[in-house]
Amino acid sequence: MSGNYIKLYRSFLEWEWWHDANTSRVFLYILLMANWTDKKWKGTIIKRGSFVSSFSKIALATSLTVDQVRTAVKHLRDTKAITTESTPKNTVFTVVCYDKYQGFTEANPKQNTEQFTEQIPNNSPPKSQQHKNIKNIKNNKYIYSAAVIPHLNEKAGTRFREDSDSTERLLSARVNEEFTVEDMIKVVNKKCEEWIGTEFEKYLRPKTLFSASHFEEYLNQKNNPAKKKPEAKNKFNNFHQRERDWDECEKWALNTKPPVIPRRNNEQSSKI
Repeated sequence: MSGNYIKLYRSFLEWEWWHDANTSRVFLYILLMANWTDKKWKGTIIKRGSFVSSFSKIALATSLTVDQVRTAVKHLRDTKAITTESTPKNTVFTVVCYDKYQGFTEANPKQNTEQFTEQIPNNSPPKSQQHKNIKNIKNNKYIYSAAVIPHLNEKAGTRFREDSDSTERLLSARVNEEFTVEDMIKVVNKKCEEWIGTEFEKYLRPKTLFSASHFEEYLNQKNNPAKKKPEAKNKFNNFHQRERDWDECEKWALNTKPPVIPRRNNEQSSKI
């Protein structure tokens, strides 16, 4: 089998998510994009049946919103059709048992009779183990903090630590909710644009930006910069300021002779 096509069985019409247009669309896209052979990507081998992407990229390719893609992926994960493994910059999407309905050849017609709707076992490790594997590969305990906090410090002019356990727990919790590092960067950008120069600037901190109660709201809000506080003015700032060339004024003062005032004599002074 080459990578120019995929196999799709008629029993796909009987699949539990067939009538959910968004979930069907996302799954077909994942099936089309999955590697048909192992490929190397930035020094890492991406196995057959997997590919690297993000929620935003899938949303763009399928003409769906990021939230719609996130919901569809949750459906597919919960029913063991796919697995996902998040890294700081992207997500690896894997079709479970890809070989079962994409690896058949004409030499094995018996296998072609297997139904698409057959129960697919979940052989993927639990989320906690996936995150542990990521950390072992990267050799970095604070993998999400290292990807997000430097950006926050640069944008907000802050100096938060990249090796804070509490910050890493916050970010890991958001990843467990299917958010990505890309989403966290977006929140940082939005709130910096909105809050810098206002009374809310002090809240540009991890425990506010990435909290469970605020994060999704911040992510989905439209960019709407807050009004900055007016600068304090003294009473003299209200006067109109004239534009003058002070170099020319200085030349005029040096080159202009003072007027000669005639002196009064004693008789004139007495009359006054």
